[in-house]
Amino acid sequence: MTLNPDPERIRRDIHTLSEIIDPDEEGFTRLSFSEEYDRATALVSGLMEREAGMIVKRDAIGNLIGKREGIKKEAPALMIGSHLDTVRQGGKYDGIIGVLAGLETARCLHEEDLHLHHPLEVVAFLAEEPSPYGMSTIGSKGMAGHLTVEALQKAKNSQGENLYQAIRKAGGNPDHVADVRRTPDSLAAYLELHIEQGPILDHKHLPLGLVTGIVSIYRGKITITGISNHAGTTPMSMRRDALQAAAEAAISFDKTCRRYEQMVGTVGEFNNYPNASNVIPGRVTMGVEMRSPVTEDIETGLEEIRGELNRIEDKKGVAIETDFWLSSPGVTFPESILEMSRQTCRDYDYPYLEMPSGAGHDSSYLSEITPTGMIFVPSRNGLSHCPEEFTDLPDIMRGIEVIAAMILKLDTNPPRR
Repeated sequence: MTLNPDPERIRRDIHTLSEIIDPDEEGFTRLSFSEEYDRATALVSGLMEREAGMIVKRDAIGNLIGKREGIKKEAPALMIGSHLDTVRQGGKYDGIIGVLAGLETARCLHEEDLHLHHPLEVVAFLAEEPSPYGMSTIGSKGMAGHLTVEALQKAKNSQGENLYQAIRKAGGNPDHVADVRRTPDSLAAYLELHIEQGPILDHKHLPLGLVTGIVSIYRGKITITGISNHAGTTPMSMRRDALQAAAEAAISFDKTCRRYEQMVGTVGEFNNYPNASNVIPGRVTMGVEMRSPVTEDIETGLEEIRGELNRIEDKKGVAIETDFWLSSPGVTFPESILEMSRQTCRDYDYPYLEMPSGAGHDSSYLSEITPTGMIFVPSRNGLSHCPEEFTDLPDIMRGIEVIAAMILKLDTNPPRR
């Protein structure tokens, strides 16, 4: 049995979704809980019903789920998914090609009147991107059992509305968030197709990336406190300039992260107080992030960074406080799924590269429940989360072909847990 995905349908779907965006924003903006997001989910829901013959529902938290029954109705489901929301002023491929890969697989099965032994579920997860309520990967967190009514009530937007209220307003039933949780015996496997969002595949001219896992993400806040004083009357030798100390700390942070081959580190937020040209800065806060597939490297790097900050503290006569936390634990995908993806690429004679994901994905939480795999396709010039984000249709179709073929293999040979 083979499936033959239709590139013209995928071209049409990408184009149609790319027009369901906020008209007042540049680029492609379709934020979760927005009118545009509701229209996009309604579109995909209709396609699931009309073109794939799926039974469609929204779960209590707002995940869109299309289901095609299997021959063995009580068998655990095979799931394909990703997300339909974007970042503000983002691109038109991030997330949606994973949903379309599942939809197209279901459409091909429906057209050929083919029935898997396992049910097939296609999911558009709610709010994979950071939401107005200060939380990302909401839908997959809920499916993994990480959300409670209390957590939904605690998460608020800038107007004071909480996530519980937003989900209820969108037609969900947040009081039943516990019912969204899926148990390991309800899922046989989960697959996700995604653009790489980085330059490696494009630089190496390779069409596919087989994702070995998702990196650990540590985030932190560094607060540097000096003494504000008059910029014209305080000698250079007598200053306790928080900004000068912060600049040295930022450079030191970067140098430390570069010493580890697979680590990336970013000083992405920088706030200077009082931020006046004639006042010596008295306080600076820095938001930083470290990512690596090797958690031990991050932990060692953090110790080095703390040592450097102590040195800067003594040298500059300032006080430095740090707060680092594990934002997202690293994930290693099972060898059984990875080997199946290798063999599928060989079947099609598609070159590939095995690589970790430097970005977080819904797959991270699904991997807690069921054997999980991800396939990357190239992002031109490595660009993502911007209007210039672009992936060639032939690359997308190769990814969909591999996902669809893996579903057929998983149906007859589900992975061992």
